[in-house]
Amino acid sequence: MYIVDSFGSMGRETFKRLFYLFTNNVRTDIRIGYHSHNNLQLAYSNAMDLVELARKREVILDSSVFGMGRGAGNLNTELLAGYLNERFTPRYQIAPLLEAIDCHLDAIHKETPWGYSVAHFLSASLNCHPNYATYLLGKKNLSVQSIRDLLARLAPDQRQRFSQDIIDALYEEFRAGQHVQANIDASPLPEGDVCVLAPGPSAKLQHGEIQEHVERQGLRVIAVNHVLEQGRVDFAFFSNQKRYDRFIDQIDPATLIATSNLSLHARHQRARVADFGELVNVTTCRSDNASILLLNLLRSLGHQQVTVAGLDGYDVAAAENYSYREPGGVLDAETMRRDNESVQAALTEVATTCRLRFLTPSRFLVALPVRACGVIPARYKSSRFEGKPLAMIAGVPMLERTYRQAQKAAFLDRVLVATDDERIRQFCDDAGLEVTMTSESCLTGTDRLAEVAGRFEYDLFVNIQGDEPVISPEAIDQVVSAYRQHRDEFLAYNLYKRIDAAGAAARDTIIKVIIDENEELVYMSRLPVPFSKSGESPAFYKQVCVYGFTPEALEMFASHPKTCNERFEDIEILRFVDLGCRVKMIETSYDSIAVDVPEDIKLVEDWLASGEHG
Repeated sequence: MYIVDSFGSMGRETFKRLFYLFTNNVRTDIRIGYHSHNNLQLAYSNAMDLVELARKREVILDSSVFGMGRGAGNLNTELLAGYLNERFTPRYQIAPLLEAIDCHLDAIHKETPWGYSVAHFLSASLNCHPNYATYLLGKKNLSVQSIRDLLARLAPDQRQRFSQDIIDALYEEFRAGQHVQANIDASPLPEGDVCVLAPGPSAKLQHGEIQEHVERQGLRVIAVNHVLEQGRVDFAFFSNQKRYDRFIDQIDPATLIATSNLSLHARHQRARVADFGELVNVTTCRSDNASILLLNLLRSLGHQQVTVAGLDGYDVAAAENYSYREPGGVLDAETMRRDNESVQAALTEVATTCRLRFLTPSRFLVALPVRACGVIPARYKSSRFEGKPLAMIAGVPMLERTYRQAQKAAFLDRVLVATDDERIRQFCDDAGLEVTMTSESCLTGTDRLAEVAGRFEYDLFVNIQGDEPVISPEAIDQVVSAYRQHRDEFLAYNLYKRIDAAGAAARDTIIKVIIDENEELVYMSRLPVPFSKSGESPAFYKQVCVYGFTPEALEMFASHPKTCNERFEDIEILRFVDLGCRVKMIETSYDSIAVDVPEDIKLVEDWLASGEHG
């Protein structure tokens, strides 16, 4: 007959009562066994009591080396054997047990821990299944007192067997409860563009770049569930009780934006408060991630564009998942995976009505939707080839050929012709090409894109040269694809290709490209660079003129005069390099034929006739 303590909650008096009940009602030739989980560290003391009490009866004590077992673990064999050796005749060898721990079990324990924990203490003290406490602790947004209160709400008949539905319902009920009254309508946030500063490691690693961008753009910073050690912060948004309790003494009452599920300190009673339940229910996945809640709040207040930094997502392999030290951080791989999926789904929803501009790397970027607009700058007047956009190539005007090629790009949502000439506008209207007029003061095609960016809301504007009638749609998609991966980490994106033709590197009409080890632009030149002093033959690369620009890049370009290297080389993209901006270069295998002078039309027609384009 066994005394089994599944929840490890059996105190000494309860254990003795059961032992005497067994002793007085079970034949003396029947052994009494004891099996206990170690939630409250009672397995060893109860085992010693059983040994002392059962002098006239054989007993069985279940144990495992190092207390190895699921959850709270079990009675430790090495402790029990040591006690029996001291209390009775030494019969057990302890050294082999310790050797097994040192050589094997310690490593397993570090990989998959067992033993006493807060979760097991809570579950045992309330005599309920340990998975309930483990589940609530895994949320990482509840205080221990809140978890205890939640577990206490379980009915006695619900505690013995774990039910995901029951604990989910209790958690939903708890987090929907209002500890403080929402007042965000009565105490709104000041208007203006916002930077949501989440607590991912990138927020600390790129602190300087973030602060510089914030100052340059005049953004108001809202820190999420943490307080910055340095740098300007305008507001602190908290929706997590544990984080709030941790930073409570550092939070300026005048800057606090809290959610209604928090129990606020007396000094924060006049804080701005948003309704927690309403913010959770905005997205269909009902994410309670703090950054998502803040984005939902900003959307409800009319923000259509928000800058985001530090929203990295959980890194399962990393030791730290926050920019600040978090001893109790989420370390469970499954929990992190689920949270990442939930945030990804919510961000995808948020991005349908609010443009998110990421300043720092994030694992969520790739899956977020991108709206890209292809723009073909078209100028009628040209010293070398007037009327070039309307020149006929195999019976079709060059501008129309370029437009139709761009329309084939899978990642473009729209294609526009940008011109300052009425003849080109009229042609586009007649041919069914979407066109927008720009001012005659535009000095470059990029300036025309900047005007277009001021009228239309897109994440990326792709500059497609109007004099490249056989441009590859795949080359355009390469630029958009690179932006989908890196987003606003780079202001500009451009293609480059290896120069294979003999003597081509020496031609000043072919722009040579120098990139660094990260495929970022270092310099462009009409000279054959790099120069080789070593005697080795260098590889030369040329620029392929498909550019991708963020709205911020175009705004910066239009607000600065030509820079020195841009003027010397007559290469527009050097303006970004001269201003210290990062330009991402993407190697391509696609090439094109630019029409600079009337004689080049024959080259395009011959290429079309050859069938090489497929």
